[in-house]
Amino acid sequence: MIPKNKIAYIRSLHDKTNRISDGVFLVEWRKCMLEFMNSDFEIVEWFFTEELVLQKQYKFPYQIVTIGELARMTTLTSNDAGILLVKMLDHRVSKIKKDELVLVLDKINDPGNLWTIIRTADWYGISQIICSPDTVDCYNTKVLMATMGSFIRVSIFYTDLDQYLSEIQWKIYWAYLNGESTHTKDFSARWGYLVIGSEAHGISANLKQYITDRVTIPRFGLAESLNAGVATAVILDRMMG
Repeated sequence: MIPKNKIAYIRSLHDKTNRISDGVFLVEWRKCMLEFMNSDFEIVEWFFTEELVLQKQYKFPYQIVTIGELARMTTLTSNDAGILLVKMLDHRVSKIKKDELVLVLDKINDPGNLWTIIRTADWYGISQIICSPDTVDCYNTKVLMATMGSFIRVSIFYTDLDQYLSEIQWKIYWAYLNGESTHTKDFSARWGYLVIGSEAHGISANLKQYITDRVTIPRFGLAESLNAGVATAVILDRMMG
């Protein structure tokens, strides 16, 4: 039987503040757990039901729990497998390499947009995403599950974008409604930074001074705008094509 204080602790990690404070996040859902167990992430502890008893020895602590105990720990209505406690990586942005493109996200507050962007980045071979502190938490359970393993391959770092962009000497592209058409823009260099802001507000005013190239996706219909996830995918396809 799992102690009540342990259940309370696990429940506390559903809150972003507690996750950051302890440097630990939760991974739920069978497929997602197995992916993290086979990654470079450090597993702190594993709680699983008899539905997921694997004939294998592990180097980290683990415990079998009942469906009832798991129900008190999980946020998912259909979780019958378990929960992993995983240590956050100390993500540090590495120097940009030639032919490398880095995504910069400013105030992306929709989890759906974030997981779409993470999976899209993974699809196009982008390994780094830099986020403003007010971008939605990448350790959100829904985001982790929806990335379908891409989270493991894409390094995500939160920092003050004003300071970060001020030190960059490469091209900084911005997805902007009145920018140069992505159909005619020369992306042959295929490296630099692409800044994506929220659909409703764009990017912060103080970041615009660092933009070197404004690009836009040509519109042929009457839609007012594209959400951040879709816009990122379309622009990356032009930039990497």
